[in-house]
Amino acid sequence: MRKLISIAILSLGIISNITFVNAGEKYTEETDRFKGTKTAKYNAKLSSECKLTKSLKSRLGYCLFFHSTESAKNPSMMIGTTAKGWELLSYQSNSFAPTIIIYDNGKEDITKLPVKYNGDVLSGATVVETVIIEMGEIKDKLKNISKMEFQFGSAEYLWINDKELTNKVLNYVEL
Repeated sequence: MRKLISIAILSLGIISNITFVNAGEKYTEETDRFKGTKTAKYNAKLSSECKLTKSLKSRLGYCLFFHSTESAKNPSMMIGTTAKGWELLSYQSNSFAPTIIIYDNGKEDITKLPVKYNGDVLSGATVVETVIIEMGEIKDKLKNISKMEFQFGSAEYLWINDKELTNKVLNYVEL
């Protein structure tokens, strides 16, 4: 009987840790009391909702989807990587990222989205490089997009749209 209870507890623990959907995390909403601007954001889960699919030496550190009433360039995806030395610095003047958009119906569009780059030294030779892909021009299409692939310099990224959280972010800060 004791062995059966142990197996049941172990099975319940395994079942409770199974994730059936790729769900983002840490959704937050903020309103600036002085300016009246609203911001909403969530972290896309690394390795399931957000991936660095090609890189010379970087590792994925974070993926943040956000939207704010401060700019019509939003929503945006902020993707950060760390590495020993610079990988993307020489591409900092690029103002667009080649992008493949995959819709729910399987249709693909190849386009370019506005992009911003920022890099900083963390310590020693370790650097953090951040790429912000601005999605303002495709905001109305996001509800039908299943995933997007971005290229910035030598790095390529995949973002799988968490529709529930993306919709929550977009509706909170509707312009």
